[in-house]
Amino acid sequence: MSALALVAGCGAEAGSPKAATHAPPTTTTTTTTTPTTPTTTTAAPFAAEDGTNLDACVDGVCEVFVRTGDVLPNASGTGPVSVTVQDGMIGIAQVSPGGMSSSLSGYPGMPQQINQQVFLIVAVQGEQGVLRLSLG
Repeated sequence: MSALALVAGCGAEAGSPKAATHAPPTTTTTTTTTPTTPTTTTAAPFAAEDGTNLDACVDGVCEVFVRTGDVLPNASGTGPVSVTVQDGMIGIAQVSPGGMSSSLSGYPGMPQQINQQVFLIVAVQGEQGVLRLSLG
């Protein structure tokens, strides 16, 4: 009889805790979406440190707004520099007191040099540009 009891003890009776079936574990996945706001980039402000004060360039160091027909003093003493702004470019031309001429033009980001004077074309918008002068 004890063998039978042992066999009967191995099985689970209905209603006993061992007879309960367990459901497989469930997982819940929640997906959250965050609304995105489109980003816009704005160009750097069209500004010049010395504004329209072309006389600020007399020492060879300045940053000014320029238009076609403007004339900048030249610190190297080789004559004034004439400016043209056209087709997204700035042109610079110089005629020295001895009659020798130099002219260059370029797009924003391009440095130009006449003698010891360096002209960096900073920006062009329409018929106006920004030139940064330094001594090289």
